[in-house]
Amino acid sequence: MLLCEDVQFLELLEGTRAGDLEKVASCVENYNCNVNCVDKYDYSPLILASLCGHIHIVKYLLEHGAILERDTFDGARCLYGALNDEIRNLLLKYDATTSVDVLQPFAAHLSSLLGGNAPFDASDMCFKSSSYACRAHRFVLAARSKYCREQLRGKWQSKTDIVLPEEEVDAFNFALKWIYVDQFDADLTAVELRQLLTLADKLCLPDLADYFLNDTLGKRERRALQTRKAQDDMEAFVKNDVIGRSWVVDAPLSEAATEARRVLRESDLFADALLAVPTHDKSSRVYAVAKSELIKSDFYLTSFTSGFAESTDEVPYFTLDVSSEIAEIVLHFLYVDRAEIPRHLALDVLETASYLLMDKDRSLKSLAAIAVTNSDDLPPGTDIYQILRTAWLTESPRLENYAAKHIAHHFDRFLSEQAFKDIVQESAARISNRQDTDTIELVDDIRYYLSEAYGIYLEMNPVEERQRGQVIKEDHWVPLTEYELGYNQQLARLDHLLDSLSLQA
Repeated sequence: MLLCEDVQFLELLEGTRAGDLEKVASCVENYNCNVNCVDKYDYSPLILASLCGHIHIVKYLLEHGAILERDTFDGARCLYGALNDEIRNLLLKYDATTSVDVLQPFAAHLSSLLGGNAPFDASDMCFKSSSYACRAHRFVLAARSKYCREQLRGKWQSKTDIVLPEEEVDAFNFALKWIYVDQFDADLTAVELRQLLTLADKLCLPDLADYFLNDTLGKRERRALQTRKAQDDMEAFVKNDVIGRSWVVDAPLSEAATEARRVLRESDLFADALLAVPTHDKSSRVYAVAKSELIKSDFYLTSFTSGFAESTDEVPYFTLDVSSEIAEIVLHFLYVDRAEIPRHLALDVLETASYLLMDKDRSLKSLAAIAVTNSDDLPPGTDIYQILRTAWLTESPRLENYAAKHIAHHFDRFLSEQAFKDIVQESAARISNRQDTDTIELVDDIRYYLSEAYGIYLEMNPVEERQRGQVIKEDHWVPLTEYELGYNQQLARLDHLLDSLSLQA
């Protein structure tokens, strides 16, 4: 296996080691990490997951292309190093031929635009001949092909229909599938391949030629190459053409629409919608964007598809009351399905993603939650109460668990703070029609992480069957350890706090 020391691959290994499926899935699906690489210690994600006993990670990796070849050193190491028989039996069911190739979210969305399976059609041109017709998007063509970009600013600028020579139709259809990361059969006749390579050269798509000519690539590697190239092209487009060519209108958001539309109309930007955010001096920064990327947000999708959507020929103008830094992270994710989120901005990004309904698996909300929780130290400029309230506001279990764990690991400090008492009462109030004996979610989570902090596990203390978070009772034959005594003391202090607040949980 290839050695990889990329930051994202090391993040993948860290998530694998910790059994953090959300982080693992984000690295694989948002950042296209190769699951069949190793670090400098010769650990692949699958080997680590097997050794650490994380069967849910093992299953995920196998389903997302991890290769297990039993007759190799790495395969044997993975099999015989498995922590338990359940993992070993799962591994034995798989081999190199049973790993499946799952479309990444980026590729799935882009290919849906070509296939007509997108939830909203924002195509703005059509390639046709007497026997062929295919809708397309100017911004995609401009991002992926230098030739198409030049034509769109030249003789295609005012056209919506482009007539193709009949002899180029098949080759052009293959090229479009490459551009849109759609799957296609690579088995071409010699004549078809020659036509396609000629067209690839004309369209300035050298990687399309490599896709067919590189005999060392398997089907999965070809697919990864296709997706990675498209993602890189779209990343360059959003940086240079969307963020890099944003402009400022000297008017507040509510008054900037007319001028913003005029600038777009007179420009050569490849966009059919506008997004504006406020600046520090009460002006508006405007981004020219594509509807086909905005619809990755259910908020914007609803605005385009709702029966209440405004019926107008004007370019849609959206406002977002966030800083340009936050807006550009959102836009980067919408176009590329990945984003670098600084920890000091992660909570704001999380709230914005939640507002925009970008909260599906591997969404921007998920990436922001991972960024917040990536270190035991709190993000700069935040406190644990802000994180917990944001978790409740955005319905983020990952943040709730992070906050409860942080409180449990610094319990002595928090117990004396009035703000901690207030947050416990807030947690209790979150349960509608709460009865006196109902549990309080935050308190339950803190008890759980206290047991983890003190190393209290059922299999380590055979006194009686119990669950984490319960006081340990001493037995004549099994005296309590120092850690168990300390754990009981912390639970007693927590119960005393609840009594002082007239709460039971």
